[in-house]
Amino acid sequence: MRTIVVFYHARVWLPLRSSNEAHLLCWRRYARHRVLYVNVAFNVPWGLLRKLNIDAVLFDPMFWVMHWDPTYFTARSAQCLPIKDFSCLKIAIVQDEFLHMDIVNQFLREIGITDVLTCSDPRDWRTIYPLLDPQTTRFRTVLTGYVDERRLTDVNARKQPVRDIDIGYRAWDNPYWLGEHGTLKVTIGQKIKEAARQRGLRVDIDNPAQYLIGIEWFDFLQRCRTVLGVEGGASVFDYDGSIKQKVESYILKYPGASFEETRANCFPEDDHRINLSCLSPRHFEAAMTHTCQVLLSGEYNGVFKPWIHYIPVERDYSNIEDVLNAIDNSVLTEQIADRAYDDLVASGKWSYAAFVRYIEVSIIEAPPAKARKHPRIVEIITFYLLYAWERLIWHYVHLEVSKKRGGVFELKVLRWLYRSYSEGLARLRWAGRRLLLLTTPKG
Repeated sequence: MRTIVVFYHARVWLPLRSSNEAHLLCWRRYARHRVLYVNVAFNVPWGLLRKLNIDAVLFDPMFWVMHWDPTYFTARSAQCLPIKDFSCLKIAIVQDEFLHMDIVNQFLREIGITDVLTCSDPRDWRTIYPLLDPQTTRFRTVLTGYVDERRLTDVNARKQPVRDIDIGYRAWDNPYWLGEHGTLKVTIGQKIKEAARQRGLRVDIDNPAQYLIGIEWFDFLQRCRTVLGVEGGASVFDYDGSIKQKVESYILKYPGASFEETRANCFPEDDHRINLSCLSPRHFEAAMTHTCQVLLSGEYNGVFKPWIHYIPVERDYSNIEDVLNAIDNSVLTEQIADRAYDDLVASGKWSYAAFVRYIEVSIIEAPPAKARKHPRIVEIITFYLLYAWERLIWHYVHLEVSKKRGGVFELKVLRWLYRSYSEGLARLRWAGRRLLLLTTPKG
């Protein structure tokens, strides 16, 4: 059995979306090895980590949410730099690769990353990761999310509501610096909503969106006969964030500017230079609830097939009437939804368990097991000290963000425990050094 340490960041973005939580926790739920989590929103306990025989370090997508704010990312990721001295696999699972990849590249190069699990196409790897040497860093394309088996069990156990919505959708206005692809999420809702209402179809399409997370989102899906969608991602690759700055400055000066006007003035040659669109976890979530998907035509990583797993909408909306006819056909929508469930959910091929197993076999277990540097008893004690730290931090951030999960008294208690644990570890390290000095022969 090997030891895996997962680095992530969670303090402000809580509660986590269902897909983020499923991805973060999949290693503990499905890995065959020991797993520890380190929340870099707090101090990294390097003293204890150095006493572990670590085989692999993973940087979860929840670690990379920090790179949306370069200043914050630089500050928080700096405390992770000691990992460069660890002789172990260093695996980065990077998402949102359309923005601020300059600081991501610098960090990955500095720590000596060994593996990058990317959402991008192989032909774009050199463009997105110019500072990484393909001779020393291996790249693999993976999905942004998979079927969450635990959530699937919950969904199947719940009483199925009446599907009283013909077409459902939730989207929000994306900033222009994401490129034309960012506008598609709103456009499909506007186009289909107008045409569907003329047909007398029951529509629940809100923009700006009512924010639904957790079981509320799945309850909404189960009320829908069909749900709209597009691929995730962006069509502009903004390596250093300069395009974002230009767009934000332009919109500040011309608040009523259209997307076309903004693109022409800020990034006329940068839209659609590389393909940054990909399958979204929401597509699997809809399949889990047997909800037929009506999706804008795209690649969907080759996983979802048109007229097999979804009803395709042409990008120029020239087939809207055919799409609405298909939506009207309840037999057809049920067949498509059932096929998507059977092929993509029930098969287990696209589950988190399968994803974790793939990474274990192809990366983590590929090299021979390392010789242990520390005695077994030291490693066991260290592991459980780190696990206690991990659980303390997890409960602390949830109470800190949401008073609904605990009152002021509980939060004060956790703060006291946090300080006491930190002070206790410092005293243990001091005592260990003193003992080592006293027992080391002089001369």
